[in-house]
Amino acid sequence: METCIGLVFYIETAVLALLFLLVVGVLISKCLGYLEFYRPRRRRRNYVDLEKSTERSIKDNNQVDKWIQNRLKLLEEIEEPYENQRIEIESLQEQLRRERTDKKKEVAEKEDALKRLSAIMSSRLKDGNPNIADLNDHNRPTKIGEQFSELYDNQWTDAYGAVQTCFKQEKKEPEIIGILLGILEQCFMFCKDKANTQLADVSDGVKILALVITKKDTKLQCDLLQRIKEERKMCAEDELPRYNEIATIMKEYFTAKETKADFLDDLTVIQFTQECLKLCWLMVIQDPPMSMVLKHTENAHDDFKAYKHRGKHVSFVVWPALLLEEGGSLISKGIAEFHE
Repeated sequence: METCIGLVFYIETAVLALLFLLVVGVLISKCLGYLEFYRPRRRRRNYVDLEKSTERSIKDNNQVDKWIQNRLKLLEEIEEPYENQRIEIESLQEQLRRERTDKKKEVAEKEDALKRLSAIMSSRLKDGNPNIADLNDHNRPTKIGEQFSELYDNQWTDAYGAVQTCFKQEKKEPEIIGILLGILEQCFMFCKDKANTQLADVSDGVKILALVITKKDTKLQCDLLQRIKEERKMCAEDELPRYNEIATIMKEYFTAKETKADFLDDLTVIQFTQECLKLCWLMVIQDPPMSMVLKHTENAHDDFKAYKHRGKHVSFVVWPALLLEEGGSLISKGIAEFHE
């Protein structure tokens, strides 16, 4: 009996469950049907709303474009006079730049003309006049005189010792001094000949150039010749003679005097010779050329200082006196040995 009751209970429960599931299924299907019914309508409504929104946006954009075009047109009307003014200003600025450039060019040409005129007047003033010195010239006669004295005080002493060592006891003091004086004299003569030849070659070259250009054979103007001399002085230290240019002349000179020339290969003697070449070159390119007193005169005491002994008469010249020009004023005194 109890078994039958339990079975009936389970059957009723199952039937109720099925009925519940059936009701739930019906409700779900109804809901789904309702959703399917309203979805197209919602889509159409959304599409309509979107079209209206798009139309409003297009209308608004058209209004904005129209406003922008109006403003651009107004801006163009405003900018037109300013553009004309800008073009005019640029034109005036360009004209001002041209005028400034022309003015600078005129000033530069005027200054250049004044410099050339000043150089010509200065050249004419200094032409052949050694008493007018250019204080900016480091190789002016007074400076050369100082270097000439320093050469005797320094390199001459070293060269004397080198020659004395080379000849040992074969040469006496006056003979050794005569050798060093001979080196200086040969350097001076070599530089003098080279300077004269160089100036003649340059002058001939300028004449040939003038002949080619003008088709006329004319003399070299004094101003141009003076300018050439000044340019040579400015480049003097770059055109210094070298020892190898005079080495052969030196050996021939001393060999002819029956003196062996081995001492010329000594480094100290070479350095002394090079310094003699340098100073002699600076002397001969002056305008007029400087001069040396290699032989004593009646006024020996005015031109020479005593070497070891004083006296009334000159025994031999040790180091020459230096003159501003041939027969000119004394730049630096020489050295000589005197006796009573």
